[in-house]
Amino acid sequence: MHDRYPAWTRFCVAFALTIGLLACFTQPATSTDLLSFEGIGTVPRSMGGTALAYDVGGSGMANNVATMLLMPLGQSVDLQLNLDAPNTLEIRDLATGEIATTDRSPVLHAYYSPNLDYVWRAGDFGLGLGLFSGGGLGTEYGHDSFLSRTPSGIDTGLAVSSKALFLRAPLAAAYQITPALAVGGAFEGVFAGLSLSDLGSADQLATLAAQGRAFGSLLPTIGPVVGATGGAYFSFSRPPEIKFGTDAFGVSGRLGATYRLDEGSILGISYRFRTLLPDLSGTTGRIVAISPGGDQVSLPGSFRVLDFQLPADFGVGASHQLTPDLLIAFDYHRTFWGGAFRELKVRFKADAGGDIALNIPQAYRDANIFSLGVQYRALPRLVLRAGGQIANQALPGDQLLAIAPVITTAHASTGFTFTITEGVALQFAYIHAFTVNVTNRSPPNVSSTAPIGVVQNQDNFSLGLTFRF
Repeated sequence: MHDRYPAWTRFCVAFALTIGLLACFTQPATSTDLLSFEGIGTVPRSMGGTALAYDVGGSGMANNVATMLLMPLGQSVDLQLNLDAPNTLEIRDLATGEIATTDRSPVLHAYYSPNLDYVWRAGDFGLGLGLFSGGGLGTEYGHDSFLSRTPSGIDTGLAVSSKALFLRAPLAAAYQITPALAVGGAFEGVFAGLSLSDLGSADQLATLAAQGRAFGSLLPTIGPVVGATGGAYFSFSRPPEIKFGTDAFGVSGRLGATYRLDEGSILGISYRFRTLLPDLSGTTGRIVAISPGGDQVSLPGSFRVLDFQLPADFGVGASHQLTPDLLIAFDYHRTFWGGAFRELKVRFKADAGGDIALNIPQAYRDANIFSLGVQYRALPRLVLRAGGQIANQALPGDQLLAIAPVITTAHASTGFTFTITEGVALQFAYIHAFTVNVTNRSPPNVSSTAPIGVVQNQDNFSLGLTFRF
């Protein structure tokens, strides 16, 4: 039997698969819409995040499952790598003018995450299996910025950082009910990993305690050490980079449908369920109490993060084929952060006995996200894309954390698909998150002696290979 794919093509598949799997265990990617990416899949990310009413390839199972039936008959494999690099991330001490910046430089030290999927299409049916990066965050401010200093002026030398990654593994199915109507659904396995290292000042801890957000048997022990101008450092992280200080596996799911109004117009609708994750947990961590004079008391122990869930999402979209070569798409999403995430509930149990609980305010608002994309076939083998996205600011300013600067709201993107050979295509997307500036002057999420202003913009890239057979 004739082998349709020569040796070099099989090598490309093996190489790309290896890179994609390795990417699962490298740095997590920074967030772009709160804790979520502005789109899932190389094609949607190049089209402003639109994905609900046109053929986006196998990433349809992570957006609107029914769009799998807009793909050609046969089988396909997508291998994608996302590269997300904060171009500017500056935390300014509004009292002194000092600036803390991420230790990472763009591209060479970016955050990476994978997308992998397989789709089978035959007749009125479509089946899919995939692994997708749905979001995350990442900061590294080092150990010598003002973020590592107590109100008494002691440089602690303790590193301040964060990293998170959220992966979804859908098992998807879609069915063409009528020539116009298609429906689909997916069951998803979900992974959430979170590492945090941060220094809280004495006034932050006092505010948390006064609000009933800090309690536990260790509080009377830590409080006298911290005094009025000391601090408390908490850290749960695990080297190397492939591990997280706390993590958990859970489930979710999604439903979707498409309806063809006419030969060139399609409506799409989707609903993603809120996750069911157990408490994130880890065995490697510590709390360090720092006195006003700089003495440190370290308590090793284990951490849990309670009730950490990713939100439900409702989306509706439309696409229209203006000419045989030109398509436009529009999506609207409402992401229900308010029903999923109100506090960062951190629990610590010391190895030597005793515990402490911190409930850090993170009352996100529901997000309204509007996306627009344009696709143009410039050559038989080349499809060009561009788009944009805008959303409301879902993070209240008084709940901003330096280790979770999830504030970008507006993006522009471009990209292309180039068909290398019959059955092999290369995709590329570039996304720019525009500069945004948010301030926080109020404890408990910042110290009253060091109010902060955050300036952030970002450049993201996605590269993919599609194989059809």
